[in-house]
Amino acid sequence: MYNYNIEEILFDLKSDRKKKVILDTDAYNEIDDQFAIAYTVLSEKTLDVLGITAAPFLNYRCTSPEDGMLKSYEEIKKVIALTNSQKEIPVKRGARNFLVDEKTYSDSEAVDFIIEKALESDERIYVMGIGALTNIASALLKNPAIKDKVVIVWIGTHAPKTNLVEDFNMQQDFAASRVLFDSEAPVVLLPAQGCVSEVPIFRDELAREMPNKNKLCDYLYEILLEYHADTPEESGIIIWDVACIAAVALNDAVTFEMGPSPIVTKDIKMVYDPKRHPILTAVEVDGKKMFKDLFEKLHSVK
Repeated sequence: MYNYNIEEILFDLKSDRKKKVILDTDAYNEIDDQFAIAYTVLSEKTLDVLGITAAPFLNYRCTSPEDGMLKSYEEIKKVIALTNSQKEIPVKRGARNFLVDEKTYSDSEAVDFIIEKALESDERIYVMGIGALTNIASALLKNPAIKDKVVIVWIGTHAPKTNLVEDFNMQQDFAASRVLFDSEAPVVLLPAQGCVSEVPIFRDELAREMPNKNKLCDYLYEILLEYHADTPEESGIIIWDVACIAAVALNDAVTFEMGPSPIVTKDIKMVYDPKRHPILTAVEVDGKKMFKDLFEKLHSVK
């Protein structure tokens, strides 16, 4: 039986209280994770960053889930260094393979780190997932007791109104998504299409805000332009993962609704049973507030 009040979690998200967080990221997958890592580290007034963990991924930028995780591990350290943070932030290697089923965890130092920090905390910690859920689901499988010590914030799947289910994060590890939604841990879900997709940023604004500010901004702008070299100039760019950070770090940027935790079926559909435990789902992201906050923090780096 779940052990939380979803309204209290929503109240906490909307409060000014400084939250303990762990960021789980497939940082080398594309370029939005790097923005999210910097945003997390630089949100020191509202986030107490306990550590950052590297998630596995598999696409053309790596040769295996393990290679993706290890490249992400190095990328995390690179971005942290560019923030010039005075805080020593632990970085942990994650799973080397995706889950084989919904009962078998993929062990790693990231999994043990999530469990350790959750169990030793005197308050719920926010575990922000911006990649496949492998590490987070593995921690829930290895020690189910942590469900009463965490809130999982994940950008994944799509809004029901889109009639879509599979996004990159979910496609990487379907078993892990089932573990999460069935775990009875509190979940804050940020759907990709139908929510985060609706806050693009355009090249003229990026050209004003990013280059020649500091080494961090120059690096983020360089990899963004490289990744989006074939994106038409007039097209908006979605820096997806920063919305996950804004949901916790910026208390007035994201609007949520309450509803039952979905069931992810074997044929990859989402079924909603009103008797299931409740979660929060983002329905709107205020892009102006989010990007204003992001750029102010990026510019603050000396």
